[in-house]
Amino acid sequence: MKYVPFTKFTKAEMENALIEDDVEKLIYVPLFASLYYEDRDFAEEICIKLAGHINNSVRAAAIEGFEHIARIDGNLNEEIIKPIIQKALTDENEVVHDRADWTKEATKQFLKWKYKK
Repeated sequence: MKYVPFTKFTKAEMENALIEDDVEKLIYVPLFASLYYEDRDFAEEICIKLAGHINNSVRAAAIEGFEHIARIDGNLNEEIIKPIIQKALTDENEVVHDRADWTKEATKQFLKWKYKK
């Protein structure tokens, strides 16, 4: 993996990347939204939409986005997002699975979520 300077997106650019299914941008959109975008509900929504994407890197970034939101905001919609994380824990792609594991641990630590063993 090579270093790429972080791209900043407007809301319109993020929405267009979703509409156009622009994978080159979608890899970064959930990370930018979760780390920097002021509309936290929109950031969560972006991650929810992309967590089921066909591209492994996009899925992994979306799951990682949940981790950032948990750490930064201390708030996520448990009813919707916890099942997404649990599904990602069974993903065949190692990167997606690893991101889900990190996110699970972050939600346990910062949100006090409980998971069945």
